[in-house]
Amino acid sequence: YMLYILGYIVLVAAVSTLFSAGSKLKNDFKTKEKINKGWGLKSNKKIDIEEIQDISGYFRNIEGSSQGEYIDDITWNDLEMDNIFKDIDTTFSRVGQENLYYMLRNPVYSDKKFQFRNRIIEYFAKNEEHRKSIQYIISKLGMKSGISISNYFYGDDFKEINPVIYRILGLIP
Repeated sequence: YMLYILGYIVLVAAVSTLFSAGSKLKNDFKTKEKINKGWGLKSNKKIDIEEIQDISGYFRNIEGSSQGEYIDDITWNDLEMDNIFKDIDTTFSRVGQENLYYMLRNPVYSDKKFQFRNRIIEYFAKNEEHRKSIQYIISKLGMKSGISISNYFYGDDFKEINPVIYRILGLIP
């Protein structure tokens, strides 16, 4: 009788593992397909107002410590920049979305910073394989709706929980 139970447990574990591996391969294939076909195209993501609020979290959390001038909410709304953000958001992670939003709200005025940013853009435009591999790696960070990654570090979400819990959870793996 115990042998049947053990066999059943092994069978369930094997099927679960195969299903999980198959699902991961399918998701990886879809992500690589999006990366291959999406370069240079207008975004087709459907982002609502609430999600924009989450995406703006990084900008809002560090806005006070921002160096230089940033585009204020009135100007941002007058220029309908949320719509522009939606059109150019071809990122593959929430962190990418938050950084893109931040970059749009904080124009670069320094010639040195502007040239540095342009060199990075040109590099990835010319080196397709490097761009794709980095996009794929960053896509592993995930694109979960309803969250702002930076809120966990700057906002009240992180402060409400004892940081020792995060350290313990970090050690478990």
